[in-house]
Amino acid sequence: MTSPLPAVPASAADREDPPFPPASVEELVRLLLKAIRAHQLYLPNNPIHKGALDALRVSFAPIWAHVDELVLRVTETELRWYGRPILTEAGKSADSLPWLLFKDGLREVRMSRGFEQEELTRFLDILQRVRKASPDEDDLLTLLWEGDFLLLRYRYVDLAMEPAAPVADGSPEERPRSIDITAITADPEEEATASRPGVIAMSDFDATLYFLDEREIEYLRDAVQLEYQLDQRQNLISVLLDIFEQQAAPEVRDELCDILDSMMVHLLTASRFRNVAYLLRESAIAVQRGESIADEHRERLSGLPDRLSAPGALSQLLQALDDSADLPPQDQLLELFEQLRPAALETTLAWLGRVQNIRLRMLLEQSVSRLAMANTGELVKLIGAGDRGVSIEAIRRAGALKSPAAVGPLTRVLADGDVEHRQASVAALAEIRSTGALQALERGLTDA
Repeated sequence: MTSPLPAVPASAADREDPPFPPASVEELVRLLLKAIRAHQLYLPNNPIHKGALDALRVSFAPIWAHVDELVLRVTETELRWYGRPILTEAGKSADSLPWLLFKDGLREVRMSRGFEQEELTRFLDILQRVRKASPDEDDLLTLLWEGDFLLLRYRYVDLAMEPAAPVADGSPEERPRSIDITAITADPEEEATASRPGVIAMSDFDATLYFLDEREIEYLRDAVQLEYQLDQRQNLISVLLDIFEQQAAPEVRDELCDILDSMMVHLLTASRFRNVAYLLRESAIAVQRGESIADEHRERLSGLPDRLSAPGALSQLLQALDDSADLPPQDQLLELFEQLRPAALETTLAWLGRVQNIRLRMLLEQSVSRLAMANTGELVKLIGAGDRGVSIEAIRRAGALKSPAAVGPLTRVLADGDVEHRQASVAALAEIRSTGALQALERGLTDA
């Protein structure tokens, strides 16, 4: 049985310095999510299921090289390690691991050395059961307690108590059993008769239409709603990339590259930008992780972001958005732009001045700012672009980012540019406020 956990406040532990860089823990959590997905989509004898589980087990080794116990704190949207977010998922759904743990009261999970050998599979089984459980079935805490883990410990709060209730220990001896009052008050003779083989109790049937009571109808309604909320497109992308990693046959990977290429076009047409961002992000990971990948296949998958970032494709996308009355949410557009290449910056800056849809311009402003922030070198080069609109937008963005690297190009514009360019350069230099920027402004005082 597990021993009680010491009552260490979360804030105290979060203030400690981590014993090693967080990259190993981030990789473990990423592989944990992949193993959970494989556990959901594949049978245990499937090679993809086995590969995901083996990769997760291997990812524990770098952590056990430094510590004997991994402690993850749980919030509504994050898993944290020594105060650092290791996993962030904004949505509160059955697909979000932090929310799945948090909603049933878990606030901390502790995995000890050796947990990955036998207890890991049991833990994945429990997570799968909880994701599909109806409101009247056992919650996560009950299932963990019944699992009788030796190398997995946890802290939880009793959600039935007031919010100020202390965090309780998750060891089995401390977890009280819930009491079924009907089982205590039932007549023993009636219970024995009802449980006798071959005896049918009329109470098992309902006289209502289809023999469904209100609780069962509510359960079916919730199950259907949950099924419709699941993003099957993302699951399909994950399955295809898993096959790409596992199946090394050239003809299989040729076909998969064709499918993924076509899928990206269809998803863009349907404005499923979050799915496109997921496809681009996971494709890059699959290329790095897959075995014996031919150069041709590596280039095709790695080239998906380049294809979307090309001026023709990106202009066509922005034109379609400008003509559309139904625009995507800001967070989805941001996710997509984070996967674009630096070459996309020039096209988006050029389109900022052409967009007719005011709401789209507001969405693009933030997306372009994030893209410029991630590609400062490209932004500085665009200050001298031949396109007048691109050049002025690049000057404004450089000022907003307070980039010292932009001082040289801005100084040249201040000396040789037209009036509009010189005015924009003065404003940008004033925002940068570095020593070089102030010297350039001094030289500009004689400008008529």
